[in-house]
Amino acid sequence: MAAEEASVVIPGKAGMIVRSARFFDLEMPPEFFDSWITPVPHFFLRNHMLEPGTLDSQTWRLTISGELKKPLSLSLADLAQFKMHSVTNTLECAGNGRGLYSRTSRPFNGKRERWVRLVSPAQGSRTFSGARASNPPANTSCCAA
Repeated sequence: MAAEEASVVIPGKAGMIVRSARFFDLEMPPEFFDSWITPVPHFFLRNHMLEPGTLDSQTWRLTISGELKKPLSLSLADLAQFKMHSVTNTLECAGNGRGLYSRTSRPFNGKRERWVRLVSPAQGSRTFSGARASNPPANTSCCAA
């Protein structure tokens, strides 16, 4: 990791290990593993693309399509009508442990891949809350029969 990436400060994420600042890859230092529930400022970040700069809440929509009888297109107002559901869960990045592999063991098109060497702190436990798309309210504009 470049020295300049180690000195990057991400607002709200003080003390995190910066693996990459180009696409945020932040890990929680082991000393923060002192509680079952991970505080939001210590929750790992793993981005593989640039983040959108803004979100227009008036025009943003969530589109759900595929093997459905009727595709859904939900606004934030539609989502607010759903009954809130919460679950406590642990999330772990699938790349954890990658730092234990040899770089030469990962050829790609005859070249060595450039990847962030993760060991294991990309994990955290939280209570997540949101809408269940499986049972939308009958009065949502997107889902009326």
